[in-house]
Amino acid sequence: MSRAIYNNAGPNAPSVDLIAGPEFRDDFSTDGNLNGRTGWTVETRPTFSGQVNAISASGGKAGGTTGSAAFALHTASVETARVQFKIGAYGAALHHHVNIAAVDAERDWLNINVATQVSSGLQTGTITFAKVVNGASASNIAILQQWRTELGDTLESDFTEVAGVKYWTCYLNGQQAGAPVDITSWGGAFTKKHGIIGNIASSTDSFQIVDPATQVALRLYMPNRTIYRNANGSVTWFVKAYYTGPDPSGLYATVYDLSSGSEVAVSGLTDVALSSFAAAGGTATGTLSGTSSQVSSGGPFFVRVTRKRLSALIGNATCVVDGPYQTVGETDLANGQSLAVAAFSQTATTATYAQPSNCWHLEGVPTNGTTLGDAWNRRLRPISGNTTAAALANVVKTVSSVNLTVASGGVSGTAIAVRGAGSVCQQALKQSIDRAGGRVHFVHHVDGQSDVTTAQASYIAAIQAIYDDLDAYNGAAIKVLMHPLASCWKNSTGNDEQWQAVRRMQWQLTQDYPSRYFLGAYTLDCQHFDSLHFNDAGYATMLTRAGWARAKARGDVANDRNGPSLYSVTRVDAQTVYCVYDLNGADSLELANTAYASEYHGGMSFSTAATKSGGTIATKLYPTGATVDASPAGGRQGITFTFAANTFPGTVYAWAAYGKNPFNPNDNNTNTDPINLDMANKASMIRGVYSDGMKVALRPRFTTDSLDYLSAS
Repeated sequence: MSRAIYNNAGPNAPSVDLIAGPEFRDDFSTDGNLNGRTGWTVETRPTFSGQVNAISASGGKAGGTTGSAAFALHTASVETARVQFKIGAYGAALHHHVNIAAVDAERDWLNINVATQVSSGLQTGTITFAKVVNGASASNIAILQQWRTELGDTLESDFTEVAGVKYWTCYLNGQQAGAPVDITSWGGAFTKKHGIIGNIASSTDSFQIVDPATQVALRLYMPNRTIYRNANGSVTWFVKAYYTGPDPSGLYATVYDLSSGSEVAVSGLTDVALSSFAAAGGTATGTLSGTSSQVSSGGPFFVRVTRKRLSALIGNATCVVDGPYQTVGETDLANGQSLAVAAFSQTATTATYAQPSNCWHLEGVPTNGTTLGDAWNRRLRPISGNTTAAALANVVKTVSSVNLTVASGGVSGTAIAVRGAGSVCQQALKQSIDRAGGRVHFVHHVDGQSDVTTAQASYIAAIQAIYDDLDAYNGAAIKVLMHPLASCWKNSTGNDEQWQAVRRMQWQLTQDYPSRYFLGAYTLDCQHFDSLHFNDAGYATMLTRAGWARAKARGDVANDRNGPSLYSVTRVDAQTVYCVYDLNGADSLELANTAYASEYHGGMSFSTAATKSGGTIATKLYPTGATVDASPAGGRQGITFTFAANTFPGTVYAWAAYGKNPFNPNDNNTNTDPINLDMANKASMIRGVYSDGMKVALRPRFTTDSLDYLSAS
């Protein structure tokens, strides 16, 4: 070790021990064969000695060129090394503890192989640990399911030994990718040789080996692929790094732009000291900010973080590590019950959605209300086409012009008290914030089914505590899209009045706390497969609408496409009622599916009194016919409802989208009700129709007058 003495002070002045930098690092910025490069050894099978120079570095990347027998290796000083590769086009060529025996056929190694596949429209993948014997047979395989690597990722292998047990742990962009794998029984001595196997070009564009017990090391925790976009278009990187050795006085970052196909340092973002820097106990944090013009190319970009010896004055970089390729965008979390869990879990759908570019899905939710589950299962994969997440992301990209990361969240079948501040659900959301880059923009809050009998004051206190806590952790206020309570069949807990009261309360939150809560998507007409849950088409409809609600909350559009609302009611005579509806951005109004069961209510409830009985409207009266005005006027359109003679001798009372199941109020309380199973095509409903074909059903009438109905005499 060397020792630094500050300000040329005498030998008795305070000093800090310096730990040497990584024992080996090569970024391949200098082209040419690896054979003879400082720190490298190159071995071949005995009869292939002429292949030595088939391993080369070119264009900042290293790999094989021809043949199949050259092996570029570096020998570490210890078995328990930390080895980091930046993955090139062929990461499968990266191997550990390689052994080239004197016998031609014998070449063994520990293999870390990445494979991806598409299954049922979903991107999946594996990272596989294996011992390869004689260059062919794989044994002792351990698989990390559903992990995916991308070009430019940093893949780290940590070899450790605890009480005689040898472990191999994988990190992808700083995030642990599964439990440590016990490789004690795999046999064979560690050769300490790590490097590139075979003739696959562009295997890696950086490679370093560190003994974390004695040398300075950095692990950059940057699993996110979306750079946080601020409201004004500027960007912020929230940097976290784990280090060995003394606490650094600072970390330095350079941003590279890859839009041209080459790594080009961004002007003004070169060797910049991280702001708000803190380092203690092996963890360092800081931020890096960029203007909208500095990221105007669209990228992708990556961040290179450098630790210098002790300060900028001393110089001599001791450790360098890169983040993954990223693009600018925004991040949404899901929170709530099963509808949130399912919709935001990349549920495959039969609807046709294109795969959105540069959009990601962060999966992983608690296993139940009391068990957090493995943190490493919160991993990023591309949003796949024909999924519910794609339905949301495509609207966001089209309407708001930003890339999107969506994170799963919530716990099925739990009241809000179970998911409150301090719960495992809340902890999982915080882990998602970490993995999404340290800060998020929106939370989609979807619940209420388990709280129809909860006191409203208790619900409001709980939800406020949840988002007070998340705002503090996030470091910025989160916009909460409050998706009102969905419909259900009669066999679910609670009555019409209770379900409507929850919806009103959720709407009221958007009025009482307008800077926090924004109206999300109404889903009263979504397709179900059982009393409480949607089928895949229903979830896709929900998230399509969520994209429009998000766009309005973001200020991108004037209307949230949340369906028409009841504007006025006129009693024409004792058997005729004329209702006018605000289109709320729709182009026209339709009354759909009247023929199936000869139902013309469209989601309206009519009565001669405002009284309730048994938790619902005392006496519901149903129209025998209806006529929609030929065309809208002034953003509104009317419907004339006809009833039996003398139905309304006095006053008519009218509710819009009221109760547990507004568009099938007479459901038969079973899973076989044909209207319940096909709401879109069989339920009588008033819908707003948009020029692009989107249709959204009538929404409840909630206003500050606290009345859910209108009346006319």
